[in-house]
Amino acid sequence: MKINPTNKDIFSKKIDQSFNIFLIFGNNLGLIDICYSKLLKNLEVNLNNPFTTNYFDENSLSNNIESLFDELNSISVFDEKKSIIIDLRQSEKKSNVLEIFKDFNFSEIKDVQLIILSYSLKQTDILAKKIINSENAMCFTCYEEDEYSVKNNLKEELAKINVRLNEYQVHELINKFSKDSKLIE
Repeated sequence: MKINPTNKDIFSKKIDQSFNIFLIFGNNLGLIDICYSKLLKNLEVNLNNPFTTNYFDENSLSNNIESLFDELNSISVFDEKKSIIIDLRQSEKKSNVLEIFKDFNFSEIKDVQLIILSYSLKQTDILAKKIINSENAMCFTCYEEDEYSVKNNLKEELAKINVRLNEYQVHELINKFSKDSKLIE
């Protein structure tokens, strides 16, 4: 299931337990980071507990694939759901990572929350397609807002404070904005 994380209501309620795979990707780096932070909070992932949360970056994933698959196939000895985070935000060898998951069936993951983050993954990549098509997955597609949406939002905010600008001024103001959602928030 693809989700637009700019939807303000997406994290306002607890995520359904039937979803346990989460992919956060796109070209809006700030939005990816914001979405990741909100997802961790919503799922109540404790990053400081090594018994319930495992973290893999590109290097640890490439150097120790067996450890990842061991963690995916094990269950937590505590009542909490186990979380595995695969952080590919700084990935330089996307093809190596894609190869690891080439034959992997994400629908078989049941007892683990799997969170995958990537700045370089695209919807057309095999990994993204596989996860998007998994019934137990939520994919947060973090892309830059189009200029029309930004323009409408800006006009709404300016109207709230009784500021009127002509089209040229609005256009110039929009051009000054960063498209990185983290900077805007």
